[in-house]
Amino acid sequence: MLTVQAWRRVSAAERDAVAAEAESLPLPGLNRRVSVRWED
Repeated sequence: MLTVQAWRRVSAAERDAVAAEAESLPLPGLNRRVSVRWED
């Protein structure tokens, strides 16, 4: 799980773009999909 703490307000499109990039990261040894959690 990746927790994101934004420095400013982000739009839904920006959140989707960050999540898509995080999910596509080739992390060695990770046997499951990356999930993104937004911290308010």
